Amino acid sequence: MPSAVFNVIMQCVRLWALTVFLVTAIHLLPLSALARGPVSLGLLPKVLITAFEPFAGRSINLSSEVAAHIPTALAGKVEVSVCILPVVYDEAAREAQRCIRAFTQTRGKPDLVISLGEGGGCRIRLETLARNLDHTPSLADNAGEVRADHPILAGAPDSLKIPYPALALYCEAHRDFPNRVRASNDAGAFVCNNTAFHLSRDLPRMNIPYGFIHVPSSADGCYAADANPQANAVIIAQMIDQTISRALQGPTQEIPVTTKCERDFQRDLGLSF
Repeated sequence: MPSAVFNVIMQCVRLWALTVFLVTAIHLLPLSALARGPVSLGLLPKVLITAFEPFAGRSINLSSEVAAHIPTALAGKVEVSVCILPVVYDEAAREAQRCIRAFTQTRGKPDLVISLGEGGGCRIRLETLARNLDHTPSLADNAGEVRADHPILAGAPDSLKIPYPALALYCEAHRDFPNRVRASNDAGAFVCNNTAFHLSRDLPRMNIPYGFIHVPSSADGCYAADANPQANAVIIAQMIDQTISRALQGPTQEIPVTTKCERDFQRDLGLSF
């Protein structure tokens, strides 16, 4: 047999053996691996993070500082894009929508959108409620507008539940960082709340989970460790990673919610239990 013909036959045999091996391997994959859908094919879940520019004459906004560290904290686990919003009533939400459209056109629809804002207090706050009210009579936005007793959307509900699994995120964080995260039902009445209200109304219609998280502000006299952007990015990244990973594995992989964790969550919100 000529050597050229023999080489062709051997290549065909190797290709056939490789095909049999791959088909067998796929059939032997555990169901939990297949349940992850695109992730099992080497694609990562996609998350869009929004944060805010500085305001009120400050040089930085810690929400954008935290956001800048999240892609590194989630490298190899989640594909992250960051969008910086203006601190301007209504325009911030419009810019977020533009970022979502651009993200969708180039990468596909995000699996999750999380907005970060700089808030009061020295712990990370998982917001659960956005109110239909702009009311900061002593503080102008970056366009110079001051609003007082101003409905965000006429005819809309007085408040909207922010549509993401806040309890699951809370319990995920409390397992490793029990004193660093709290639940909140008061997102304020400035541009953070305005943005959260608009997006809590619009994104469920697009079937995109959405959440709002306030990060500690160095202006509130917090310890440096509490307001550290890189440390807070690690905490938020872990919440995002675990929540998305479990969601992609199906309902049987939901984050365990212990009775104590749920009670702590309800206590933060001032609810009875």
